[in-house]
Amino acid sequence: MAWDNIIYRTDPELDFVLNQKIDSLCSINLKNNLGKQVKENFMMSRAFALNNIGSSYTYQGNYAKAIESYTQSLKIKEEIGNKKGIAHSLNNIGVIYKEQGDYARAIESYTQSLKIEEEVGDKKGIAISLNNIGGIYTNQGDYAKAIDYCTQSLKIEEEIGNKQGIATSLNNIGDIYSHQGDNVKAIDYYSRSLKTEEEIGNKRGIANTLNNFGSIYKEQGDYTKAIDYHNQSLKIKKELGDKKGISGSLNDIGNIYKEQGDYTKSFEYSQQSLSIALEIGAALETKQAASSLWKVNKKLGRYKESLEMYELFISTRDSLESEANQKAVIRQEYKYAYEKQAAADSITSAEADKVKDALLTAEKAENKQHQLEATAQKQKAYFLYGGLGLAILFGGFIFNRFRVTSKQKEIIEEAHKEITDSIDYAERIQRSFLATKEILDTNLKDYFVFFKPKNVVSGDFYWADLLSNGTFAVVNADSTGHG
Repeated sequence: MAWDNIIYRTDPELDFVLNQKIDSLCSINLKNNLGKQVKENFMMSRAFALNNIGSSYTYQGNYAKAIESYTQSLKIKEEIGNKKGIAHSLNNIGVIYKEQGDYARAIESYTQSLKIEEEVGDKKGIAISLNNIGGIYTNQGDYAKAIDYCTQSLKIEEEIGNKQGIATSLNNIGDIYSHQGDNVKAIDYYSRSLKTEEEIGNKRGIANTLNNFGSIYKEQGDYTKAIDYHNQSLKIKKELGDKKGISGSLNDIGNIYKEQGDYTKSFEYSQQSLSIALEIGAALETKQAASSLWKVNKKLGRYKESLEMYELFISTRDSLESEANQKAVIRQEYKYAYEKQAAADSITSAEADKVKDALLTAEKAENKQHQLEATAQKQKAYFLYGGLGLAILFGGFIFNRFRVTSKQKEIIEEAHKEITDSIDYAERIQRSFLATKEILDTNLKDYFVFFKPKNVVSGDFYWADLLSNGTFAVVNADSTGHG
């Protein structure tokens, strides 16, 4: 499946025009010593150019150069205080970390970007960050959260009328449904995405959606259509120089040949895929190609090579699905939620202070006014002060009760959420230990697995794997300490 990460990139033609104007202004500046604005314009133009260079390196698969360019662009934006630009650079840096399999740093960059975009009201930026965070959850198998983030992204894109963003969100939601085995919904979203991509002429998006259609047809056993769609996608990716996309399509085609029993062709395609993935450091594509080559080499009787690919698959998979990566994503989510709530509480407190200041100002004005009034008005003033005092006292009491009630409610909700999240996290960890369908299909013929925990986390578990001596081992165990 092909997921669309969204990278910020300024319009090259606009960037060229801007550079021409900046060059002209700088020439004048050298003569007339014009001030700060010209310097900032020049620096921003340079930051745009560096960002575009970084995006080009990203599509070429040169992640080291991409990070270098994005980081230089970020430093310039920080120097001149361009918050929106800072958020864009952080997003792009997050994309690189994700492709390298460093989900902990990726989610940190995405969340920092999202926080700034919410501060400055950048709706398009918010939608992009939500989409990219959804990609992290998809890769970790948390499809409920992935759907939530991508649906939020789609809603915003539709509000602002951003067709490319709409198409990307539709493709990615289709990808999530495909991972869940719901091909009907997946095809619906892919079709809507492809139609929009063709309307706006976005070749990269068209290539990704065609690739995804190919994967659907493979699942349905229509290998002719599957190869046709993958080849169409591969052709566009080669035209664009999209190395990561090329690697993915090559391996997808190789897997179709494997299903058809043409192991020689399957090996050729998957080997090309792995070479590109290793060259650019694309972790997910490396894992997928290594998995294909492990099985194909075994079919071809190349057991040494098969074992090497199996070890590469396991090491890459373990890196991507590491507990550290999962904990970092969860920790970053809690941190973001906490900071958002803290900001809301700060606003509420500020509003309360404004009310208090207004009441004090009113009281001072009333005091001054009544001091100037005649003795005949003093009685009226006393009644006014008494009423005002009671109002303030009652208002303070109500405000205090509201804060206490809100705090109690918040404590209960947080406790409930922590318990639920802990159980869910424990269940996800247990799931990661269970034998995968892939390893069972490879080593067993007629079998079935009945695993139905009474509660979210099971006391029993099953495990299977290929031991170092080539023996396939299956374990059924009771982890509660009495069996």
